[in-house]
Amino acid sequence: MLADPAVQAVILCTPHSRHTAEIARAAAARKHVFCEKPLALKRTEAA
Repeated sequence: MLADPAVQAVILCTPHSRHTAEIARAAAARKHVFCEKPLALKRTEAA
């Protein structure tokens, strides 16, 4: 999905513990990201 140029954005509705890594992968693929709260479980991850 992240390699598909037709996909412009992703919606993350996954377990909270996976959000940080998935956001980073989607951003690296230059996709818009909508993520349910929380963005991360630790302040350092969010930074």
